[in-house]
Amino acid sequence: MTGGASYRKGIMDIKEVIKKANPGSVMLKALYCAVVFIASLFILSAIMNRGNTDMTAVMEEPSFPDIVFVKNGLEYNRMHGYSQDMDIAMMQGTVTPLSDDRLLDIYVRKYGNTIKSINFTVRNIADGRLIENSAVTEYHENEEGIRADLILKDLLEEGREYSLMVTLVGEDGREFDYYTTIIKRADLSEAEKLDFVYSFHKSTYSRNEAEEKLAKYMESDETGDNTTLSRVDLHSSLDQLAWGVLKPEEIISPVAYINEIDEETADIRLEYAVRIADIEHNPELFVSESYRIRLGGERIYLLDYVRECEQIFKPGISVIAGNKIVLGITDREVVMAENNDGSDLAFVNAGRLFVYDSSDESLAYVFGSHDGDISDRRETERENGIRICSVDETGNVRFIVYGYMNRGKHEGSMGTAVYYYDNVLNTVMEEVFIPYDGAFPCLAENIKRQVYAGSDGFVCSYRDGSFLKTVLDSNVTEVLAEGLSETEFRASKDGSMAAWVEAGNAYDAGEMHILNMVTGRSTDVKSEKGEYIRPVGFFGNDVIYGIARAGDIYEDKSGRTVFPMYCLRIKGEDGSIKKEYREENIYVTGIEEGSGMYRLKRVKLTGSRFEEIEDDRLMDNSTPVYGKNTVAPVVTDVYETVIQIALKRNVSIDKLQYPEPKFVIFEGNRTAEQKKNEAGRQGFYVFKSGAVSGHYDILADAVEKSINEGGVVRDPAGRAVYMKTQLIAKNQIMAIEAPGRAAEGASYTADDCIRRVAAFEGIRQKGDANSMSDKKEVLAEFKESLPEYEILDLSGCSMEAVFYYLAMDIPVIALKNNAYVLLTGYNDTEIVVYDPLDGSLSKKSRQVLNGEFEDSGNIFFTYLR
Repeated sequence: MTGGASYRKGIMDIKEVIKKANPGSVMLKALYCAVVFIASLFILSAIMNRGNTDMTAVMEEPSFPDIVFVKNGLEYNRMHGYSQDMDIAMMQGTVTPLSDDRLLDIYVRKYGNTIKSINFTVRNIADGRLIENSAVTEYHENEEGIRADLILKDLLEEGREYSLMVTLVGEDGREFDYYTTIIKRADLSEAEKLDFVYSFHKSTYSRNEAEEKLAKYMESDETGDNTTLSRVDLHSSLDQLAWGVLKPEEIISPVAYINEIDEETADIRLEYAVRIADIEHNPELFVSESYRIRLGGERIYLLDYVRECEQIFKPGISVIAGNKIVLGITDREVVMAENNDGSDLAFVNAGRLFVYDSSDESLAYVFGSHDGDISDRRETERENGIRICSVDETGNVRFIVYGYMNRGKHEGSMGTAVYYYDNVLNTVMEEVFIPYDGAFPCLAENIKRQVYAGSDGFVCSYRDGSFLKTVLDSNVTEVLAEGLSETEFRASKDGSMAAWVEAGNAYDAGEMHILNMVTGRSTDVKSEKGEYIRPVGFFGNDVIYGIARAGDIYEDKSGRTVFPMYCLRIKGEDGSIKKEYREENIYVTGIEEGSGMYRLKRVKLTGSRFEEIEDDRLMDNSTPVYGKNTVAPVVTDVYETVIQIALKRNVSIDKLQYPEPKFVIFEGNRTAEQKKNEAGRQGFYVFKSGAVSGHYDILADAVEKSINEGGVVRDPAGRAVYMKTQLIAKNQIMAIEAPGRAAEGASYTADDCIRRVAAFEGIRQKGDANSMSDKKEVLAEFKESLPEYEILDLSGCSMEAVFYYLAMDIPVIALKNNAYVLLTGYNDTEIVVYDPLDGSLSKKSRQVLNGEFEDSGNIFFTYLR
């Protein structure tokens, strides 16, 4: 048994004895602390004598260099270094434009490192194929950094995305890898767009300058929240945009991150930090600004703008008064947890975890990506987060840190680490580290789905369609399920409960599995004969699942399988059915989560047909859990609305201590063994403003999310398959002409369209024409005819989606009146259609076609080169 395991087992044995008594007793708590302290000394001494424990220490400071791109003197797309191998398909974060000269200007901040060489590789994102591997031979170096030009070879296709990895080799041979996505295109105007963003940002610091230069961009109205500076958007007042009465000074200058870019539009994010001058305590804030802009004929238009702030809480400096811990200008949704009687509270602020112990009158800074001094840009890393799993009766906290590790023993890694804070010994011990080979937005989406570390020595986590259980003592990972689609897995909000059906059984599962991560207890729920089961959500720790009859499951006009649930049940932790939702001939086909309720999409069975009816709501009737310590917003004259934590009882400021725990360092490797995901990553991600805004099983759902809210849709291989953008007013693929002859009949129209597309792409088709009517047959034939292309099934999308591909000279196959046609162009009012039934190429009304496509189920097929 390892040193950490021995220590953990010893303490847990003591806890079991204590738990048999009343856990709420103050005397018992004092006894517990004394016993644990004395026992811990013996246990740690025994472990250290065996040589398994080295020492306790503070976390190491950041040591890696970083790299930033430079354009016309403006910095953008800062990259942090990785020490592990990453999957380029999942490294979706920034997009770096490459113009015709194929030159990228970079600046390396060395931070005391000696750099022996700079190399870079370019790969195809879809298949990882190596395009170029080169060394940088000429660069300019000084004490602080290195200025270098990356000159890429003329091997890249116009408009295609590639992965660029820059590798720095240190004096000791250690390598640092940096990733971005590059796209070669001459007309992206990135310099002009970056200049607009930086200029807009600078003008927000002056009320007069904001009124003169920025008022024309704002859309101030009643929907804007002018009560808080934690979030300012396009609908806020000009005063809010100009920071109200505050006078911020930049501690760290802004760096732009290009999330999306095309000829006209761009999604750009700024990140920086400020100090509020002329205010007591000189509070400091992390700030992020998101811009969505469009380049017009005469000026740039601001389509969307959001500025978010998070004040940095500093023990001993920040305000603590009465029973209030003042967090300041920050979001109302504070990550916090407490023990049963509320005497111990853990909360997260600006990437740091604090624990308040009312018994000891202490406020401990337990863990953080920075130590309060944010003058070093590497310590302002925002691609990480903290999740609190539990706070016990003595203030011990088990928590999870996820994302990019910018300091400490895992510096340069992406992953999830489980830690245990011992309040008595004032130590933090790492229990396991689980690496992840994708970008932070993807990991954060997984964490949102589920992660939890219990007291029974294991952690469960959802990873890209796999549900994993990692044993802390052995670091061995067990795959509980893999290949899970979005609809096959659900977890409670805190991650402590999960329910799933076997992969591939979203529509025909006879059994549902439930796992309680707190108790370690697993149960199965089976459906009746001729019925299927599916988890749909949670109210607290109560699982909600639906039941459908096998004979009721059907395909809609778009070919999508519909799972009409005649009954929804809410099952409690004790196994009892707390509530059942069912109405005669009424079926639930979809569920959308809301605040304290679920919105139910429903259909009604009329005769033999299902017809859509109005939505209903399923309200959360579980017993609410009210914390002893609560979040309490308060309005001030200067800061406007600030957030504070109202504690269970008053704080004795004069007695308050601020301990800083040490890290227990054990010998050996605490990195979990990871098995390859045999089923591969699942679904389609929608990326917006540097984050994942949605993850979907079906491409059409992801595309509609992008159409309605913006963002880039990427497939499991990392390819951008759709982007909400400003399209050119009209376009037609002139190379596709009418043959002047009709197809043999409606069943041959799909084959005719596929052959025309293949001929357009220079692929010669062999054999006789095929008769096809089934959608699956058409897709299979399309894939076989264009084997080197990515075939996209857009079925279920609105007609608006097809113009994105037509604008790129990619034709679209569509179903109309039981026959297939080929769409080859568009303008404001019409679509150019090739109709195999009469061999004609003509312009048809968009309005008329929209109705015909909808009646046919909006069946669309296209592809990516």
